[in-house]
Amino acid sequence: MPRSDNHSDIHLLKDRNMNALVRQNTATAIASNAYDPFAAAGDDMGGTHGVYMKFNGNSGEFTYGQDQDELPEGTELAVDMNSFRRGWICWKAENVVDEQMTRVIDGPPKQKSELPDHGPYIIEGDKKEGWVEQAAVNFRSISDGKEFIFKVSSISALRALGTLLKDYGKDYKNHPGELPIVPLGTSSFMPKNKQWGKKYSPKLLIKAWVNEEELAGRFGDNASAYAQGGEADEGGEGEADASNYEQVETVKTTPPQTKAPTTAPRAPNRRF
Repeated sequence: MPRSDNHSDIHLLKDRNMNALVRQNTATAIASNAYDPFAAAGDDMGGTHGVYMKFNGNSGEFTYGQDQDELPEGTELAVDMNSFRRGWICWKAENVVDEQMTRVIDGPPKQKSELPDHGPYIIEGDKKEGWVEQAAVNFRSISDGKEFIFKVSSISALRALGTLLKDYGKDYKNHPGELPIVPLGTSSFMPKNKQWGKKYSPKLLIKAWVNEEELAGRFGDNASAYAQGGEADEGGEGEADASNYEQVETVKTTPPQTKAPTTAPRAPNRRF
């Protein structure tokens, strides 16, 4: 009898636990909300609002957009947990050649063994090509209404999003009709290879909740007017460009430069 793959078993268990947080009552949520075919079609075609937000693990900075404008620490963002998606991104010659992402409410992502092979891949030193795990979620500023798409693949950033998902799962039933609010924060750590210097990871802890309809009305839009969970944005940053992705904390070897809104998850085609 072949030996079981302990790593695969652990990964599968993590998948099940994470998805259970937001999938357990999906059917109830869908039944309680009218299906919007226009929103669904827009989602399939990749339509969404928002610009890419990045986190730099070497400096601890959050930035967004083509000009890399900074989002100060403490900036409060509402989280569209319904947009939370997990999966994989494939890199080759420092370019994105493929992405396979699945919203958590739609089920677990594909296993790595199920992904297409875009090899051969170069794996030497800091250059590592091929498929890596990725997670993404959409945010909205509660002060000015800007919308952001946050994609991460570093271990520390994946852990930060995992913590956010767990915190949400513990408390969302106590906040019907509300979205969680997280202030942008950071924590620092020293990697095993100390010549890399101090590194940073994002900290995204729920501090408050905001009424979904109230937030939408504050900026003159309708909470159900958009398709959600897409990858592109109307500012032209939706292409597979490495500049749109997180700057991970394990790349440089030099010192750095100085709850669901109902008692069950929302229907898949609502956004903020």
